[in-house]
Amino acid sequence: MVAVGTSNVVGDVFTRSLYERAVRGKQMPILTGPVPHCNKFLRAEKIMNPNVVSLKVVDTVENIYTAIKTSNHHGYPIVNS
Repeated sequence: MVAVGTSNVVGDVFTRSLYERAVRGKQMPILTGPVPHCNKFLRAEKIMNPNVVSLKVVDTVENIYTAIKTSNHHGYPIVNS
């Protein structure tokens, strides 16, 4: 266990983890630093839209068209039921 722990610490010092490499390869943002003080106590309900526009896994073209025309964003949660 000492050898595994030591190798893990040394590996973290010299290179990134496989998870971090995969996330960076997909160009996804990573929050590495501490949370800014102004956002520390921010709740999601304060910034989220209360009327969520979602689509189903299998949906009609009419519903998709309505979702695109009635909202001003590009991402829609997919509901699997």
